[in-house]
Amino acid sequence: MKTTSPLSSLVYFMNKTLGGIIVMIMSSLLLIVGWQVFSRYILSNPSTLTEESSRFLLMWLGLLGGAYTFGQKKHLAIDILTPNLNHKNKKKLQIFILFLISFFALILIIGGIGLSLNAFELNQITPSLALPMGFIYSVVPISGLSILIYSISFLLEEENK
Repeated sequence: MKTTSPLSSLVYFMNKTLGGIIVMIMSSLLLIVGWQVFSRYILSNPSTLTEESSRFLLMWLGLLGGAYTFGQKKHLAIDILTPNLNHKNKKKLQIFILFLISFFALILIIGGIGLSLNAFELNQITPSLALPMGFIYSVVPISGLSILIYSISFLLEEENK
């Protein structure tokens, strides 16, 4: 009987949650942009909310999609060095790369929290949607945390190989 660690359960939950959120964002983008095209060219009365909402949804899609893609190991990789390395050196290189990614994720978390809190503190509001910009910017630390959790999971996998 195979037992699952709390981290693997968290990664499974993140995969399902991020995947669902990404599907909802893509569906929303499809509807919003479709409505914008329809209202602009058919009704000759473009909606003022669609441009801003699609811009923010695209930002969320890009950052969450990048984190999700990294978690699925489907991200772009440059493998110039790895084919010429033996197993031991490949493992060392992979661990080094995962540490660099973890460091980048920490920077995203710290910087993103600062950005979001600063926007909330300054009471910045989006022009058309009247949403707090801190909410819009909160995707930065969320994606950073997701990348960090995936990196830690991959580091543990790499250590157990």
